Amino acid sequence: MNSIVKNISKKVNELDSLNFLSPAVIEIINIIDKPETKLEDLIPLISLDRILYTRIFKYLSSAAFGMRRPPEDLREAINYLGLQGLKDLIFLIASHTFFKEHDELYHNIFTAFCAKSLAESLGYQPKETSQIYMAALICDLGVLLLKKKHKQEYSEIDANETLHGKVDLENEKFGTNRIAMSYELLVNYGMPETVLRIVKNQENEWTSANYHTENQLIDTAYELSYLDCADELDLEYILNSPRSIEYKLNRIALTPKIIKTMHKQVSELARF
Repeated sequence: MNSIVKNISKKVNELDSLNFLSPAVIEIINIIDKPETKLEDLIPLISLDRILYTRIFKYLSSAAFGMRRPPEDLREAINYLGLQGLKDLIFLIASHTFFKEHDELYHNIFTAFCAKSLAESLGYQPKETSQIYMAALICDLGVLLLKKKHKQEYSEIDANETLHGKVDLENEKFGTNRIAMSYELLVNYGMPETVLRIVKNQENEWTSANYHTENQLIDTAYELSYLDCADELDLEYILNSPRSIEYKLNRIALTPKIIKTMHKQVSELARF
């Protein structure tokens, strides 16, 4: 078995060197998910992290959020975003610390935003869409360690534009894959159990009993992230695949214009 799989503590140490999530970010994310959390509970926590505080305002001032004017203070910012929106933005900000290459960052942000949008179209509630968003953003995280160990062997894997295609090749070459690595790493960082469950199930085939609609949403969003200039035929091919039909994604009204707008928004967010 691959040495990376055998030594979890080594994984965590290597992940630390990649500057993953700070304890403050994890604490804020977990507090937001508690039903009794109020806005007043979050303001002092965020205010203590000056980098996070500054970046929240920087993002909200960008064209991607479309605000008529930047928020005057943190209270106004949180009221605009909502608690789940705040959590998503904090996680987006954190993603810049571990996805160093622009292409990796871009594809993961697009996958997260697209999966969230697809989930909303299917009627998922804000807390559920946020969980899908977070899982989509980080289920690919383990590739950073695999690439660090096997950089020269990744050209064939990167050429595959489906998440499961890459996972199959990694299993064949390394005896493990990016999703399995992501899950084990995230467990050690105290991520919410609901997010961990989605990440863990992402490794399964779509016919598995442990593969659910949220996993198909992420797989579909991952494929769409490679379509810079999607046309109707591209979307029809993806949304009318057997697995998309099985999980009712073929009912989603997705157009090339929507994909183009999403790419424009993600381009703005990925440049910070």
